[in-house]
Amino acid sequence: RHDRLLQFYQHLGCEVKPKVKIQYINNNDGETYRKIPMILQVNSSCNQKTQHQASMLGAQFLPVQLLEATGHRVGLDDSSCFLGEQDAARRRIDWLLVDHGAGRIQFRTTVGHYLRADEFGHCSAVEAQDDLCFYFLYRVSDEGSAGDDYESEQVRRMELWMLQSAHGGFLTIDGQSLACSEAPSFWQADDRALSLTCTSDTPHRRQHYRRYWANQTVVYVQEMKQLYLPFELAKITLRQALNLVDAVPCHPYSVQRK
Repeated sequence: RHDRLLQFYQHLGCEVKPKVKIQYINNNDGETYRKIPMILQVNSSCNQKTQHQASMLGAQFLPVQLLEATGHRVGLDDSSCFLGEQDAARRRIDWLLVDHGAGRIQFRTTVGHYLRADEFGHCSAVEAQDDLCFYFLYRVSDEGSAGDDYESEQVRRMELWMLQSAHGGFLTIDGQSLACSEAPSFWQADDRALSLTCTSDTPHRRQHYRRYWANQTVVYVQEMKQLYLPFELAKITLRQALNLVDAVPCHPYSVQRK
């Protein structure tokens, strides 16, 4: 694991800092860790090879955890590129969010694999990147949380992300694994925990509840009680009632793709 991580950061253009001793750290968890100071040279005096490696990621990448709504890590069905049992490997995947600019991002593992989404919506980790390893990032602001001040910290924390693959699908979770769906799926970004959580929350759902919270007054509740509690709106048969239930959408707050 040490050699893989060292080679990964060297591939990004980092070098082991010269004349610095390696520190050994014990966190009382039964494991001993090595702390290796590294440097990244990005000035004009760098040689051509180092400049090329340092510019691969645009010098903008962050470690990120991809989480379910329950807080558990999300993995891949295809874990053949990782060692160990499939379930254990699914939990060990550590991701890097790589920003290539112009709204294009990538997800890479700390062992150098790329998250690839094919035309059927299946996601896998591959060693060689291609156009299917890029995703378009769409950020949906929650302007209602702080007026019209889009730059406020509260708005940024409440915004939702959509991650669209090259084939037009949206990155989501199918069971406990990453996949792509035709319907838009939303992720909640947490810059403090460095995580992306797949959520059932949508802009439609937020607008719906915001409207009801704004109108939830004592007078409104009393009016609704007078309207519905007498059960005098209509008289219908059981079959008619069931037909009305069939017309109610299963996911009223979902966003349909246009």
